Amino acid sequence: MNREQEVLQDLLDSGEAGITINGSNPWDPQVHNDNLYKRILGGGSLGLGESYVDEWWDCDDLGGFYVRVAESRIGSRLRPSIRLLWSLFTASIFNLQTKVLAQKAIDAHYEDDNTRAFEYIYDKSMAASCGYFKDGNEDLETAQSKKLALVCDKLGLKEGDRVLDIGCGWGSFVSYAARERGAIPTGITRSRSQAEYIENRYKDLPITVIRADYRDANLSQEFDAVASVEMIGHVGPRNYPTFFGIARDALKDEGLFFLQETTFNVRNPRLDPFIDKYIFPNAVAPTPGQAEEGAEPFFVLEDSQNIGAMHYDTLTAWQKNMEKNKDIIIDMHGSRWYRMMSVYHTSCAAAYKTRIAGCHQWMFSPCGVPSGYISPR
Repeated sequence: MNREQEVLQDLLDSGEAGITINGSNPWDPQVHNDNLYKRILGGGSLGLGESYVDEWWDCDDLGGFYVRVAESRIGSRLRPSIRLLWSLFTASIFNLQTKVLAQKAIDAHYEDDNTRAFEYIYDKSMAASCGYFKDGNEDLETAQSKKLALVCDKLGLKEGDRVLDIGCGWGSFVSYAARERGAIPTGITRSRSQAEYIENRYKDLPITVIRADYRDANLSQEFDAVASVEMIGHVGPRNYPTFFGIARDALKDEGLFFLQETTFNVRNPRLDPFIDKYIFPNAVAPTPGQAEEGAEPFFVLEDSQNIGAMHYDTLTAWQKNMEKNKDIIIDMHGSRWYRMMSVYHTSCAAAYKTRIAGCHQWMFSPCGVPSGYISPR
């Protein structure tokens, strides 16, 4: 055992992670390159994730490994790298969610024919957000259907209501609202692939898709309801006044605004370095307080619900679907993309399971619901 391996194993032991390097448990990492230890000690979670993508180590139970890493809080005991410190500095000084940088983030995750691969990862609705595992025994498709029904219920959607979805993804919510509630939805997305997907798949439904940055959507009407499901992470706190202002201007005085997003317990100007670099560049997961502060000048907070524990189930289901379709996905995008997405699913699932991260659903009204708002659950 070399010196770096000893240091890393000591860190694991001190945090009672229950992980043994080259051990016999399914969550124990099997090392193929002895440079791994120096890479992790110098690069933290980025070095850990990148070295997995590079096949420097493997693990039979990658999800179990990341849960134990998260539970032990080993990352807080590693010295931050120069790259990480510079990343945090730039995020604190500059607006990393400008229109140009926002398009780069879209290109990284939602374009380049990724849609076909996600069809093998997500449920049939293509919902790329936390499902609602209300009873705890739902399959992914049922949980996503329950989530979409819950959003509609919280908004009180009825036939003929005009609803705006800011950041509509592949159309899971707008299609559900149109088909199941008789609403007339409009979706906003910057993604060419997502806009084309919705227009082709749901051409029989009264859905309008605006392909634009939310700041350039040029909305010509007021809506009965507005929703935004796990999109505000791409907005960034510096742009909250613009985002919430646009949502308020789009909403009738008697309407309701539904917002869902991943949250952290402490404020951080960037996501985990690996997720920031490879999955969601320049995204920021707010604390609940940050999001509520951003909404304060424009809305009355009516309700808040944390469904973060359910995101563990969601991400775990995505990973299982990916493993089931491993050969197809690797044939599409290669083994590096497959391993990169595996790190994303399992490391983020661990953050939700250990409650480092949450997922909040907020309900806002422009002027306060006169008789009070009682939220469905």
